[in-house]
Amino acid sequence: MTKKWHRLLVLVTVSLVVKAAVFAFVWSADPDRVLAGDSFTYENPARALVERGAFSRDSAADAPPETLRTPGYPAFIASLYALFGPRREAVIVAQILVGTASVALVYLLALELWSARVALLVAG
Repeated sequence: MTKKWHRLLVLVTVSLVVKAAVFAFVWSADPDRVLAGDSFTYENPARALVERGAFSRDSAADAPPETLRTPGYPAFIASLYALFGPRREAVIVAQILVGTASVALVYLLALELWSARVALLVAG
């Protein structure tokens, strides 16, 4: 294994372990702490997508269409809810994986543009 791939493996592993440890700690202490102030503005349209097939503010039959959020992240959440049920931990785990993959992508892009030191700094 070359140095480039070894560094990438270390970065991805550290990122994944730290994120998973923080998630496990917070989730075990209080699962509701994972919600931010605007979490429901993403989660409710996701539930509406799964339950009614409509991009609306919530899953009620008379709910107005959602016009404040773009459908990307609610659709991501809805796809996870469709696969695993309405489980917030599934969304968080998927987000951890996406975030960890972004660390790898940033490292590889920075490595192409600059040096290995800069790539480590940027990805770190």
